[in-house]
Amino acid sequence: MAGNDTDRVLDFRGWDREKKLEVMYNNSLVEEMKLKILMNNTDQFFLIVIAIIIFFMQCGFAFLEAGSVRSKNTVNILIKNMLDAFIGGISYWAIGWGLAYG
Repeated sequence: MAGNDTDRVLDFRGWDREKKLEVMYNNSLVEEMKLKILMNNTDQFFLIVIAIIIFFMQCGFAFLEAGSVRSKNTVNILIKNMLDAFIGGISYWAIGWGLAYG
């Protein structure tokens, strides 16, 4: 992109040593901050995708169990699976978050 400050090439001719070092240090700090933001966003994206996959896995278990029982017990199996997801979420909120993120 033309006009982007991060893509510009600096011309150091005529600058004193302190000014060159200051500009290079500030640019490295900006790049380090961008990398930290990117890593944080990547971690959050990974957690969201894995959570979605786990909920799809819960649906698969519900279908498997509903197909394994008589039709009169299907509702009970599906409620059991809903309670399993609910209790798992509440347990993670109460205990797991503190263990994972201190």
